[in-house]
Amino acid sequence: MDNNDDIFSIIEQAGITFDALTGSSSSTDLLASTSGYHSYEPSPFNHRLKRSSVLDPSAAEFHLESESSLTSNYHQSNKRSSCHSDLQNRRTSRSQNPTTQRIPTSYEYKFGGYGRGINEFLEPNGITFLSDGTIGVVDTNSSQVKLFDPVRRECILKFGQAGTRPGALLYPYRVAVLPGRDLLVMVQRSPRPMIQIFDRNGQFISRFGNDLESPRAICIDQQGRIIVIESKIMKVHIYDATSGRIWGQFDLRDHLSFPTSVCVNDRHELYVSDNESHFVRVFDYNGQHLKNI
Repeated sequence: MDNNDDIFSIIEQAGITFDALTGSSSSTDLLASTSGYHSYEPSPFNHRLKRSSVLDPSAAEFHLESESSLTSNYHQSNKRSSCHSDLQNRRTSRSQNPTTQRIPTSYEYKFGGYGRGINEFLEPNGITFLSDGTIGVVDTNSSQVKLFDPVRRECILKFGQAGTRPGALLYPYRVAVLPGRDLLVMVQRSPRPMIQIFDRNGQFISRFGNDLESPRAICIDQQGRIIVIESKIMKVHIYDATSGRIWGQFDLRDHLSFPTSVCVNDRHELYVSDNESHFVRVFDYNGQHLKNI
């Protein structure tokens, strides 16, 4: 078998169509035509093959280096497929572990989509519920807050305009609701990290927290204290919602690697997740480490 036949044999084994190589398929077809290896780069043979013609059939011939490159990609594809298979086997093994309870779930509905439309988002990062079930979503890259009807799942109000003046938003990141008052409490990420409070009609109430550097998560306890986790400097800040003053503060360096989320129960215990140490650690308001989960 000559070099060309070897190459086309390898192509056929890899599941790549000739149309995909020549660029005549759409990007979706190209992804569908590859077996286990998704490449977002154009085919290395596109330019060579597009110059081929009936008058010059030799232009479609492949160089030996191309054959070597394709063979390497084919083996890499098999390696990735093997890794994927190993991962699936590990997942299957864990799912068969009798000590781990797994409950099958399916979503009830979905809404939104990418875009600038009234019911769409550019980068939704925070979500919460008002007392009547209204869904509040902060859309970071549009610097907006959108409220959705809980039944129709349609946007009933949006507010926010990019800026730094009081009442303007600049990359709102997380959101929570102040209990009993239906106030939306948002934390912004850099370049202007701070806390801003709005009522459910989008009316600006107050802002504070200029001492924040890298806020990652927010929650509010039943007494209306606002708890913010700082991921990079590894701190917890607790604010009084009315005055905006610091109520408490403690360091997490001795216990966490990269805190990502926080919630609080009615016993004033803070549950903090850490995606690097793979723990949920529990603290009191004085920073005392209580337990791990």
